[in-house]
Amino acid sequence: MQLDDTYAISLHDLYAGGLILISLVILQDFLNLKPLDRAAFLAILAFSIALPLLSGTLVLTVVEKKFTKGPSRIIIRIEQMVFLLGIITDVIGIGAAFWHASFIAGIAFIVSVAITLIVYGAYAIKLEE
Repeated sequence: MQLDDTYAISLHDLYAGGLILISLVILQDFLNLKPLDRAAFLAILAFSIALPLLSGTLVLTVVEKKFTKGPSRIIIRIEQMVFLLGIITDVIGIGAAFWHASFIAGIAFIVSVAITLIVYGAYAIKLEE
């Protein structure tokens, strides 16, 4: 993360914090499920990967605010990849939770995520032109 871009940092923190909150709320119910079906197992596995990654990126943001000199480009790139991996695994966990509740809800979630990514991608491309 670059220290001079406060908007990006606050957006980054908002995404990470929101996904952590959603994950913890869903995870409360899934930890006591016995036996686990495939969707519930996938959700727990995805959240177990996503939570430390997203939490770690939040901690890095707090640590970065203490120092005036930013990290190297390689560290920034690694942090961005960790953040993206956290988002992807968390969305997989949320989708698996919907799938556990209802196959149709899981499909609807996947379709809505795909539509959102297409719209966001097109919007981002237009902003860069």
